[in-house]
Amino acid sequence: MALLRAAYGFVCATLLLAACTSKDADRPTKSDPPEAGTDAGETYLGLTRPVDGFQLRTIGAEIGPGDEREYCEVARLPGGPSDEYYVSSIELANAKNSHHLALGVVTPGSDAETLVAALGEGNKTECPGPTIQFGEGVEVVATIQVPYGVSTLPTGVARKYVGGQYVVFDYHYANTGVGTLEARSAGNFHLVDGSTVEHVAQTFVLNNLTIDTPPGQSASFTAECHFDEDMLVGAFTRHTHHDGTDFSVWYAGGDKDGQEIWTSHDWQNDTEYTFDEPALVRAGEGFRYQCDYSNSTTADLRFGTNVKDEMCMLYGPAWSTESGKLLDLQGCNITWIDSAGLGHPANEAGGFPKPSAADAALCSSAFGSTIDDCNKCRCDSCATPILKCATDTDCAPLLTCYAGCADATCLQGCTSLLHDHSDGEGLLTSVVACSFTECTVCGAQTGTL
Repeated sequence: MALLRAAYGFVCATLLLAACTSKDADRPTKSDPPEAGTDAGETYLGLTRPVDGFQLRTIGAEIGPGDEREYCEVARLPGGPSDEYYVSSIELANAKNSHHLALGVVTPGSDAETLVAALGEGNKTECPGPTIQFGEGVEVVATIQVPYGVSTLPTGVARKYVGGQYVVFDYHYANTGVGTLEARSAGNFHLVDGSTVEHVAQTFVLNNLTIDTPPGQSASFTAECHFDEDMLVGAFTRHTHHDGTDFSVWYAGGDKDGQEIWTSHDWQNDTEYTFDEPALVRAGEGFRYQCDYSNSTTADLRFGTNVKDEMCMLYGPAWSTESGKLLDLQGCNITWIDSAGLGHPANEAGGFPKPSAADAALCSSAFGSTIDDCNKCRCDSCATPILKCATDTDCAPLLTCYAGCADATCLQGCTSLLHDHSDGEGLLTSVVACSFTECTVCGAQTGTL
């Protein structure tokens, strides 16, 4: 189903807020791109080209006064498919007035690779994030919300890539000044010998979409997610925007259930936590986390990707307990809240509560005599989030667009709505998550809600 493919990409979306300052430098042009791995020692945006790896740079964009733009720009790792790279550390840097930088690596052979390749190396498109723009097959592996950041893995752990693999720089800039802003980003990839690597790391992501906070009020949102495999976790990154206050993490399940791991009091300057020793999390166990907000505005504060919106995300590097084994990507979208006030993903704790008979009938009536088994299941199981989305001024346009798509080109066209209706993204994803989990009868259907 097209709608599922588009919106379920939120599972791995990792978008961070920043108000950044950084050293200026000359901007490369598309006709004269920087060469990866050459001129070791050269500095760009404060990053020195590594002698043990290579550097990638964006061509970038010019952002006009008062404008806010988010782009996904395509780059490629140097070399060819026979070149294997074991990456132990990634450094990122941004120019001034950055909102965030997220670096996504594209899985070879995935549907996302087809879309990224069609856009082409050195080209960019406005986007709400690489996983939303290109779908499953993009793993966000590093982010920053300050001018410079580094993600380093423990000895014996690395990320594995191949030459020519596509990379997406997701950079978001807001120009609050009166002059034109140069939006530029760069990344250093530090390599180690593959013979020293026992574990290949991936990124787990928890994303709470239920963070509605009324104007002028404070609120706390607690949620939990459990994982499918035994794994080791090396570090955490928190993410909220500027209305986020405290952020806490506990173990969920197992012998350490309820044990506090970390509390952060600063959304911008206290965002990273590294375990002294990687934390073992068994299958069926996971993390509980809480995001606190103080809504200083006169509008409802909801999940979304724009500067005015909020997020509640916990993510970090994880790897299998078994040497040489690759984890399935682990993560959760928190889409519903139980009677005790605890948030859950659609496939935990019994899933979305069933809608009332009246709501299910109202949902079904929209299809009239054309309703099939798939859409009847959606209404019987997911009428509550469907009706909430369909009657919301920001969610309804997104639902209409995505639900009417049956191919990737159409889906990409819908992303242009996300900038103007970002407050509806969380509701839309809740609809998708419920349908995806509850209605296996829909199978691989395309179609509408």
